[in-house]
Amino acid sequence: NYLLQKRYCTLPGVGQLLYVEETQAIPQADKIMFSRSQDIVLKQYDSEDYKTFFKSLKACATEAQSSVEIEMGSYCDRILSLKLDETLGLLTVGHFYRDPAGVVAFEADVAFKKITTLHANRIVRADARHQMLVGDTATNTESMAAYYNNTAVNKKSWWWVAAIVIALAAAGLVAAYFFAGFSNGAFGNAVSIF
Repeated sequence: NYLLQKRYCTLPGVGQLLYVEETQAIPQADKIMFSRSQDIVLKQYDSEDYKTFFKSLKACATEAQSSVEIEMGSYCDRILSLKLDETLGLLTVGHFYRDPAGVVAFEADVAFKKITTLHANRIVRADARHQMLVGDTATNTESMAAYYNNTAVNKKSWWWVAAIVIALAAAGLVAAYFFAGFSNGAFGNAVSIF
């Protein structure tokens, strides 16, 4: 309980357990939502930090605190005496172990982490106002609908009529060139066959 309330718990000679919470993540493109994740990590400390920790414990020692200090000391001794293939549990939160490098480590149980993935679909109701961001401007769906309703109606484009007129004019100029008698010499034979 101390660890979850204070978000840390110092273990003399071993390190400090830290309770870490990460916020939920919502990747918009994947249409999923990750719940808040929580984890407990073991942070190693130098021996100088422990000397100040013990001094603070001894400064305010009572009989009840000294018995707790003895129990905590024996628990930490059991953690430090772990072999490579052994584990030592910490209630339902996780367990201590030695990694292949021989360093004491802590692993939180999967049930404690509570990482779940939910499918998240965005629902937009046509009859309700929704807030939205357009560029850098915050607006809503009603004002955007009014903006698009007030714009001018697109006119039909008539570019294809201009293309037909230019093609007909070009065909008329080519026909006039050939029928005017100026085709001698420029194309083919110099003698007119007409």
